[in-house]
Amino acid sequence: MTLKSFKKLANKVIDQSEKMANQLLQSRIVLYIVFFLAVVYLFGLMLREDIPFTVIFLLIGFLTSFFSKNMIVILLTAILATWLIRVSIGFNRREGMEDKTEETADADKKETTEKKENMTEKPDPSVDLLKVQDEIVEKLKELDPLLTKAEGFIASLKTHA
Repeated sequence: MTLKSFKKLANKVIDQSEKMANQLLQSRIVLYIVFFLAVVYLFGLMLREDIPFTVIFLLIGFLTSFFSKNMIVILLTAILATWLIRVSIGFNRREGMEDKTEETADADKKETTEKKENMTEKPDPSVDLLKVQDEIVEKLKELDPLLTKAEGFIASLKTHA
C-alpha cells in the first residue's frame, strides 16, 4: 500500500465517520435515548442527595448550551463531565479505608482482645438487680410502721371532724 492510497483510504474513512456522526447527532431516537439517560442520572443524583453534583450537572448543561445548540451534545457533555468529576473526587475519599501498617493492625488486635476481656469481667446484671430489689423491700419494711401511724392519724382526724 502506498502513501497516496493510504491517504485516500484515511480520508474516505474520516468522511464516512463524519457523516455517521452527523446523522447520530441529528437523530431523534438518539436524542430521546440521551434525554432518558440524563433524566435517570439526574434523578439518581437527587435520590442520593448529591446536591452539589446535581448543581454541577445543571451548570455544565447551561454553560454548554452557549457553545452548542445541539441538545444531544449538551446532555452528553453534562452527563460525562459530572460523572468524571464525581469519579475523580470519589477516588480521594474511601469510606472506612485507612492506611494500615503492622503497628496499627497489632494495636487493633490488642484493642479487640481487651474488649473481650472486659466483657467477660463484667458481673452478671441479674445479680445487681437482685440487690436493688432487696434494698427496695427493706425500705418498704421501714416505711410500714410510718404508714400505720399515718393511717391512725387520718382515722382520728375523721372522728374529730
